Amino acid sequence: MGRMEEAHQLVRKSTVLLRDHCPLFYFDVLAAKAWLEIRAHGHYGPETVRELGAFEEIGAGGRRALLIAQGFLSPSNSGAAKEEGSQFAATAPILS
Repeated sequence: MGRMEEAHQLVRKSTVLLRDHCPLFYFDVLAAKAWLEIRAHGHYGPETVRELGAFEEIGAGGRRALLIAQGFLSPSNSGAAKEEGSQFAATAPILS
């Protein structure tokens, strides 16, 4: 579990750093954070759900759609690991 916690710490620090300075990279790191939470807990944390609202606030729907297609985000902002038949379940592999 140590490596998972290290990954969580890295994405938390990166989201704080990139949020105001580089929105495009911020969205990528935010998607990685969401993906990690699905893998570790089966759902997004409350902070991540709140942060995912930035896609709509900024008008980055295309970026969100790309990250959904790549498997990093679920179609709903609450996480899809619990949705029956979801292609974005917690055990989904990373697409290359």
